This record gives sequence, structure tokens and C-alpha cells, in this order.
Amino acid sequence: MAATVVPLQPPPQYDVAPPVPVIEHVMSQDEINKTCGVLYFKSTGLASPPPDPRWPEASTHFRGCSLPGFWGTTYICEIWYIDDNRVRRHELAHCSGWPADHPGGH
Repeated sequence: MAATVVPLQPPPQYDVAPPVPVIEHVMSQDEINKTCGVLYFKSTGLASPPPDPRWPEASTHFRGCSLPGFWGTTYICEIWYIDDNRVRRHELAHCSGWPADHPGGH
């Protein structure tokens, strides 16, 4: 399976302070792969983690992920990322509305 290259930096309209509260988690690469792998798994509706053939291959490498949603009655965005400001900016841009398919990223 070929690697998917995701643009790291968002376009200017999303590279702004999010309009919602953000909860941030800085984690090790191993912790990010586990956490973001589980979030990816849940977001795709896969029936089970590996060995489900639709699960991302073992070489999948996450640098961060985000999950917007409600915490009680407050809409928030929660982000997890390695200790890298570029990755933080990327995830914050998702909290500012940058779609998951990364249009306009570079």
C-alpha cells in the first residue's frame, strides 16, 4: 500500500485561533499512534481493530489527530499531537474548520 502524504500546513483561512475551546494533549510518537489509530478506527466504523484488513497497515504513522464535539453542552475540540508546533498548528486548523481532506494545504 502506498503511503498517503498529508499536507502539514493549513491554508491561511484555517491557520487562525479556533472559535471553540481546545483541549490539547502532547504525547510520544507511540502514544499518538495508539490514540489516533483508535480514533481513526472509530471514525471509519470498522468492525474490529487488526487483523481487520481495512485497518491502516502497521506502518501507518500518525503525528496528530483532532476530535471536535460536545463536552456536556459546550462544543469543544480535542487534539492530540507529538511535540511539534507544525503538527499543533495543523490540528488547531481542524478545530478552526479545515476539512479532513486538507484542501489548500501545503
